[in-house]
Amino acid sequence: PQTGEGTAIGYLLDVSYEADTKRRLRSLNSRLADLIENLNAAVLVEDENRDIVLVNEEFCRTFSIPATPAELIGTNCADSAEQSKALMADPQAFVTRIDTLLDTRERVLNDEVRFADGRVFERDFVPTVIDGAYRGHLWVYRDISERHASRRALADARDEALRASRAKGDFLATMSHEIRTPMNGIVATVELLQDAALDDDGRELVRILGDAARSLQGILDDVLDFSKIESGKAQVHPESFSLAGTVRAVAELL
Repeated sequence: PQTGEGTAIGYLLDVSYEADTKRRLRSLNSRLADLIENLNAAVLVEDENRDIVLVNEEFCRTFSIPATPAELIGTNCADSAEQSKALMADPQAFVTRIDTLLDTRERVLNDEVRFADGRVFERDFVPTVIDGAYRGHLWVYRDISERHASRRALADARDEALRASRAKGDFLATMSHEIRTPMNGIVATVELLQDAALDDDGRELVRILGDAARSLQGILDDVLDFSKIESGKAQVHPESFSLAGTVRAVAELL
């Protein structure tokens, strides 16, 4: 309208789209915050200046931070690694690794982090790049202490089983060698008896005794071969033998 003092201009601007977009963004941010808060992991999102954009309660508990997630929003994390390194099994390695990740800005998954109290975590570092520009990064820490303990227990059980198997193999090999010595004496004595003046019955008994002794020697060789198999040193040697003689010896022995 035009008045005596001047001209006033009024206009209306439709901001429905902008208002709807803001509403959708607020809803999305709320859902994202709920999702992160209920994840079974410690989550921290930082911008390119290392100011905290989003953090959940689990992160505060994991690193013993005496503040709520809401109080941390907007604060800077430049010194957070220095403050948290006292919780680590290797404090300096923890700080160095974080500096390396921030410098390279390359995604790293399942990076193992050990705490001084025995806890073990897997860490993911995910840089955020929008339109080719670096916009911050995401840290995710997952507690794998139970899984790590189970894996360690399985490894210990495996090592113990291997030690027991080696001990058994060593025992069998030793006993086989110890038994072989008197067995060789028996075989040698049988061979001497075969040259002695014996009647037919005596020579037959000596022959059966010799076959039994040599059969026992074969069993001892098999035990030694078993030990070699367990140690991965077994070798196959083809040898000729008399099938008829073997069957006859078994029948006579029984």
